[in-house]
Amino acid sequence: MSSSAQHQPIDLTEYLRFHTSRGYYLKRNAVALILVFVWVTTVAGIYSFDLWRISPVLLGAIAAWAVIRRQYRRFRDKRYYFLTVTGVDNLAITAAIYFLGGAGSAAVFTFYTYPIIYHSLTRRRLQIYLVANMAASMYITMITLECVGVLPYRNVLGFTQPPPLTYVGLGLGAFLMLNLTALVGDAVTQVFAKLWNIKEELEENERRLRKLTAETEFIASAISHELKNPLSAAANAADLLVAEVNAGRPEDVRELGGIVHHNVAKAYDMLTDLRQLLIAVNKEEPAQEVSLRELVDGVVQDLARGGKLDAAEVCVPPELPSVFGQPKRVAQVFRNLILNALEHGTVRAAPRVQLECMGSDSVPGFVRFAVSDQGPGIPFEHRERIFEPFVTLGEHVSEGRGLGLALAKRVVEDTGGRIWVEDGNTGGARFVFTLPKAV
Repeated sequence: MSSSAQHQPIDLTEYLRFHTSRGYYLKRNAVALILVFVWVTTVAGIYSFDLWRISPVLLGAIAAWAVIRRQYRRFRDKRYYFLTVTGVDNLAITAAIYFLGGAGSAAVFTFYTYPIIYHSLTRRRLQIYLVANMAASMYITMITLECVGVLPYRNVLGFTQPPPLTYVGLGLGAFLMLNLTALVGDAVTQVFAKLWNIKEELEENERRLRKLTAETEFIASAISHELKNPLSAAANAADLLVAEVNAGRPEDVRELGGIVHHNVAKAYDMLTDLRQLLIAVNKEEPAQEVSLRELVDGVVQDLARGGKLDAAEVCVPPELPSVFGQPKRVAQVFRNLILNALEHGTVRAAPRVQLECMGSDSVPGFVRFAVSDQGPGIPFEHRERIFEPFVTLGEHVSEGRGLGLALAKRVVEDTGGRIWVEDGNTGGARFVFTLPKAV
């Protein structure tokens, strides 16, 4: 996809994996410090925490986190992993708050904010508020049971049991504070996601700009080099033509005129191929399902009308699958490979080009095609180099500009496919390439 395509929400799987690991260690270390504080202050006589109740709760939470963390890969939907973790978090915090003093340790309910912020990494707004209200519900249930006497009030921190109205205020305060935390966490992660998408888009644009700049510099230098020979020859022939006209030698004039025409036509054809190469860089044409049978028939008909086929035969299978791509650029691939087979791969008076569909590629979602000729083949050492711009091989080097294969390679690779050359089944060369299947 191009960078201009609309970004979907970023996949935070690896990001979440990192934070689940780091979150486990943060929680484990925090609980360990709480345990140390509880034991030290109780042994020193500062507070009277129930060590034999609060220690199993906190150690059990650490064990539960460790077990769930090992099951991370089993959760196909990571949202359920986070809900499971936060469920354990909230249960542990609720039990710890009660054993630390219940309503008398109201400030401790700020620990509920950690699971909410932690769960905000999932960027699922509904679940963020679900976690917040899960925590609020557990806390309100605990202090309600304490208020009505189902759970005994534990005077650990030295506070007397508050009146019922204070319990109501504590419940409302917890509800409002935890939902406000969810609101802030959701807003922060949404802003983070948007900034992340902008960063990715800027990096992709920078990569494309560097690539386009390199291609432009290469094409500019290639144009200067390749056009120099035919235009210099045409200029020299034109100078001689003027001299021969002045000398009154018509036979020489006709010969020199033919040289001028040939070299100017060659330069024109080269510029035409360069234009096609630049068109291949342009990706503005929308990708769509392409019926290859109709497309290839149109390519063959265009070649016949342009006099490229003459006595040649292009064999096209009766059935060809549809592919996904930009029709004009896909047509350029088939046109250039067929032309290459006709111009560089023919040793017979009546050349024959074979197009075939080789079925599904080893890469899922791609179909493999091949264009075979009856030429002498391509030496192994040149099979990578022939796809470079302005590289030609064989006895037809003076006719070709060496851009057709470079253009085909560019288009195929832009679709995510591959292209290579190998020996044909009956001699000659076979150009094999892959294109994405139509959805």
